[in-house]
Amino acid sequence: NMRDGQRLSYLSAPWTGVWNDLVVRYLGYFGLSPASTALSRLKLIIPLVHAAGLAGFLSVAALRRQAGYRALLGVAALHFGMLAVYDGQKLPYYLIHTVPLLDTILAVWIVSAWTKSPIPRPLLAALVAVFLGVQLLTSVQRIRQNPYRTSYLPAVSFLQKNAGHPALIMGSAALDFGLGFEGAVIDDPRLGYYSGKSPDFIVVRDVDYAEYFGGYQTAEPALYWYIVERLAKEYRLVYNQAAQKIYARR
Repeated sequence: NMRDGQRLSYLSAPWTGVWNDLVVRYLGYFGLSPASTALSRLKLIIPLVHAAGLAGFLSVAALRRQAGYRALLGVAALHFGMLAVYDGQKLPYYLIHTVPLLDTILAVWIVSAWTKSPIPRPLLAALVAVFLGVQLLTSVQRIRQNPYRTSYLPAVSFLQKNAGHPALIMGSAALDFGLGFEGAVIDDPRLGYYSGKSPDFIVVRDVDYAEYFGGYQTAEPALYWYIVERLAKEYRLVYNQAAQKIYARR
């Protein structure tokens, strides 16, 4: 499949995986994706501060000599390397495995620099304030957007009212939390290309299926055109709100 194919290509060319990880997963998530707004690009401050913290950490010989800190670097390198080479889709969800480690490295360097570095303390304090400020603004924006209430729940409510029983729905497994785990939902982003199944409804979210379709366009063109034709000929769009589209079988 597309994901395994990408993994194999990164295993044969690991530097490609590392580069794509930096560009797609990190910089893309933090503000360089095509969908990013000018305000969301402020998040680029976060990886830049992480990079400064990592460079500062590596520049201090006393930190590098401590066994615990060397182990921290080793764990961070292992996590980043595994994701860069093995995870072909470059989904941002897996930043949970690397960003906290980068936060820790940054904190170690800040504490060390605060007590032993010639860098002025006001400059370090300003760096931390900007870093935390962007994080706080991002959290406030996420809370304000509330995609669970504004996107997820309305789509689930629409399906509950219109799908009936025993309707078959293809969409993200996240739908199970709203529709139950009894098998009404099948997570199959290839829309039956291999399974041959024909669902009653197809749920396409911008954050998952729509991205998969875009990847198939270059990695598996035949699959991509199968999806395009199936949605156009066999289904009709019945719901289009808050980055979610629901198609019903004609």
